[in-house]
Amino acid sequence: MRTSVLLIISLLLELFVFPPIIKAQVGQELTFTAHADTSELTNSPALRRFPVSCEEVQISVAPLPEPQPKDFTEIIGDFSLKATLDQEDITTDDTIRLQLTFEGYGDPQRISEVKPNFPTELELLDQKVLEEKYLDRTTGMIARKRLEYLLIPKQNGNFTIQPQFVIFDTKSNTYEPLRANALSLRVSQSNKEKH
Repeated sequence: MRTSVLLIISLLLELFVFPPIIKAQVGQELTFTAHADTSELTNSPALRRFPVSCEEVQISVAPLPEPQPKDFTEIIGDFSLKATLDQEDITTDDTIRLQLTFEGYGDPQRISEVKPNFPTELELLDQKVLEEKYLDRTTGMIARKRLEYLLIPKQNGNFTIQPQFVIFDTKSNTYEPLRANALSLRVSQSNKEKH
C-alpha cells in the first residue's frame, strides 16, 4: 500500500470579543465580570472583531506495516488498559461485570467491538460502552473509553482474568500486546446445584 496524503484546507474564523464589565468603588479592589447576555451587545461599539486564519496543511498518512498479526484488533494509538471486577468471589449461578478502561492517544471509536481473551470457563453474555470522552491534560488531549462485559461462569474453580489485545502502538510503530492488570476470580458451586 502506498502512503496517502491528507489535505486540510485553509480556515478563516472571525472571533468576537466583548470587554469585561468593570465594577469598583473608591478604596475597593477592581472586580471584572463577563457580560451575562451578549445578545444586546451585538451592535455595540465596544465589540471587537479579530480575524484568525491558518494556511493549508498537508499530512502524509502511511499504511500500517505488513504483515498484520491475525489477532490484530484494529486499535491504533498509545493506550494504557485497566481492568476491574465488581466482585471476586461468586457462585456458578452468579454473573460478574468486568470493566475495561482504555486511556491514551488514539481513536476510541476503534475500541468498541473488541472482545477480550476470557478464560474458556467464562461465557460472555453481553457487552456495552459505558463512557467515551476526551480529557484535557497538561500533555494534550487524551481519549478515555470504558467498556463493560457481563460474564457467567460455566464451572467452579479459581481463574485469572487478564485481558489482552494486539494493537498498533504509535509510540513504537510496531504491533504490540496491550495487557491489563491480572484479576483473580473464585467460583464456588452454587447451593442450588449441590441438591
